[in-house]
Amino acid sequence: MKIARLTIYHIEIPFKRRFAHARAERTRSDSVVVKVSLENGLAGFGEGCPRSYVTGETAESVFSVIQDSKEKVASFSPANFAEALEILRSFRLDSEKKRPRLPSSNAARCALELALLDLSSKCFQRSFAEILETLLPQDVFQPPRPVRYSAVISTGSLSKQITTALAMRLFGFRQIKVKVEDSENDAKKLRLLRRTLGKKKEMRIDINQAFSFDQAVRFFEGISDLQVAGVEEPLVGQELERLKELKVRFGLPLIADESLVTLEDARYLAEGDLMDIFDIRLSKCGGLMPSAAIIEFALKNGIGYGLGSHVGETGILSAAGRWLASSVAGLKFLEGSYDRFLLKENITFPDITLGYGGKAPPLSGLGLGVNVDEEALETVATRKEEITF
Repeated sequence: MKIARLTIYHIEIPFKRRFAHARAERTRSDSVVVKVSLENGLAGFGEGCPRSYVTGETAESVFSVIQDSKEKVASFSPANFAEALEILRSFRLDSEKKRPRLPSSNAARCALELALLDLSSKCFQRSFAEILETLLPQDVFQPPRPVRYSAVISTGSLSKQITTALAMRLFGFRQIKVKVEDSENDAKKLRLLRRTLGKKKEMRIDINQAFSFDQAVRFFEGISDLQVAGVEEPLVGQELERLKELKVRFGLPLIADESLVTLEDARYLAEGDLMDIFDIRLSKCGGLMPSAAIIEFALKNGIGYGLGSHVGETGILSAAGRWLASSVAGLKFLEGSYDRFLLKENITFPDITLGYGGKAPPLSGLGLGVNVDEEALETVATRKEEITF
């Protein structure tokens, strides 16, 4: 197998509705798609979602990193499936950082890794289930099974959040995550949302590192009786060391997202006993292989783990997330596959959007299990670079 071409796309797809949280507001997607092709036309696709406030990346920086990595892509020529996996296990980009809480190149690595895995799976006729059986600890790997996604309620007016909560309850979601941004008023909102959702629905709260320690204390005091399953990233980055004080004082499970980008971050959080659950996201964490390593670390250290997603992911990342979610036991929660509910158009087929109650079947076949509509990809691309080897 020898790569003949590397194509990089920056794509923006309008949303059907605005989505916002404490750190950002979005009305369209912002992804980088990578295509790697053989001379015979066989191709693999990958996707990364750069988030400057998470990994320090932008679409422009991801383009630069991938362009700078072209020699590594050109040299990717495994003789068999096992060799392909071995090469990708040690696949690092020159600009990746090794210390916690520094900018990384994880969205770029994710896009490249998924494209090369997609291509390798097709070329060597081996499924993603076989890839994940190799990557995941034996304790948690399972043959792909149906999954159930949770819902997410964006920040916004109380009336819009109540309307969304009611719709999600009627749609049968069991788990709902609520984005909050106001330490003074959102506790009152959450009481009304809890009534709307009912006591049987599991509710998580996501603060996106928006509160100071004092703000978080006041907020936690206001929600202590609301049966909250977990609070995601309650403190600004400069006050992460005080997370343990919140844990001890209020006893609510804390979930790591922005503070968990690399395996080194996982170690830092575990050593300080700062978080109870890791929110793993493929793009944020650098792809399937680094994500599997974080799952293994969490398992060994008694830390829970769930699989999240970045708003606006296309069917490429949705498919990769589906493969991982359906193959790993013990997930505390699962997010993603919102495709047609959020995007005005998609670039993949068949449609793998979650169904009623968040239910979705496992994928099958070779590669990621979805096909890329290259005409649609070209339509939504705002930038394209092609490198021929």
